Amino acid sequence: MDIIHLRSTRQVLTEASYKFHKFLNDGTRMFYGRQRATVPGVIFKPADGNSIMNSGHIFSVVVNNAAGTKMWNKIIADNPGGTVTQGSIEHEFLQLWANLNNSTQDSVDLRAMSEFPKIFKITELYGRERMFKFITTDLRMNPLMFEQVFGDIPELGEEDYVKFHDARVFIPDNARAANKKSMMDILETLHQHLKANGFGFLFHGDIRFIRISGNAIGLYGITTKTMVIQPTVKKSKSVIFTLLHEFSHKYWFEYMDQEARDKVKKQYWDLMRAGVVYNKDTSLQDASKAEVLASIEPGMTVVYKGRKRGFKDYSPYVIKSITDDGKLKIASANSNTDFVRADVPVSLLITTNRWEMPELNIEKQEPPSKYDMTSDQWFPTQYSMESDEEWFAEMMAFYLLDHLSGEPEEFMHEVFGV
Repeated sequence: MDIIHLRSTRQVLTEASYKFHKFLNDGTRMFYGRQRATVPGVIFKPADGNSIMNSGHIFSVVVNNAAGTKMWNKIIADNPGGTVTQGSIEHEFLQLWANLNNSTQDSVDLRAMSEFPKIFKITELYGRERMFKFITTDLRMNPLMFEQVFGDIPELGEEDYVKFHDARVFIPDNARAANKKSMMDILETLHQHLKANGFGFLFHGDIRFIRISGNAIGLYGITTKTMVIQPTVKKSKSVIFTLLHEFSHKYWFEYMDQEARDKVKKQYWDLMRAGVVYNKDTSLQDASKAEVLASIEPGMTVVYKGRKRGFKDYSPYVIKSITDDGKLKIASANSNTDFVRADVPVSLLITTNRWEMPELNIEKQEPPSKYDMTSDQWFPTQYSMESDEEWFAEMMAFYLLDHLSGEPEEFMHEVFGV
């Protein structure tokens, strides 16, 4: 097989939105992560002779584009002459990968794919209930897209999900027992906070533990009315706060009437026009900063523990002077000159592990978690200034944690009473 003119492609499907797809003559559907991707990320092939819309038995193939591209490149590098032996495993792979790039192919070869399990993960699915659970949870397809591709959403039995109060919880097949327990612990903690404040009714509908792109912990789907949660998250204060924020979005879209929403919007824009802003509480840090400044003097050693080479190469440092606004002017202790290499704010000695003073035992301060913060401010966090809807979600999360007080708390009572 001549490989001189073949071109490798690389497109890893990072989010199963399935906006771009192609139909083959045998009923197979191939889905791509982006419009110009030449290798599909997921393939669905009916196995019972029916169309994909009516099939109750299909094969799902998840394509590891990165692994496939790596193997492709290795074969090309190992065969500089441009010819691969007919019948070899390398020849079979090149034919298979090239066929996936072929826009006119009629079918896909599952037998050949099974020879490369690290590149093609094949799952056989029996029954539409199983198809729905696996495709919308393990493969992250939006349920609305499932309807478009596979037809009506089937009626599910309790064996297809975990029942939690009035919600249906969907967990990926490959989740370990310890992870499943952690997922349910998170839901139980959320339910306790919601129920204690009269919002236990928000636990209904579907909750899916699925991979989410980026750093998101959880998201509320407006169109599907589905809560999705990153399956790898561990129960922590920040996780609980973030998910209470998402349940607040659920309340906003599913339960608040227009009068209550208008009340929130009016108050938000009145505050913005009045110039009201979030005021960060720095009293604890200011007290620690003053204590450290009273204990340091020129000549003391400062050590850099971070990863920036520009600082690492000259560490340790000696304090040359201290400015009135609390900055340390430092010079390399290994330098024969009196060259000042950097100005280090004292606050960095308190809040990060990158800078340390061996002669002082400075206790590091973790930034306060939203879960622990209490507030009587109209804007309890910087993010609450983002929009009227996000302001409400942040305020409600504080309210559910019983950490809201003063006029903002009274306002929230008015909103819930409308």
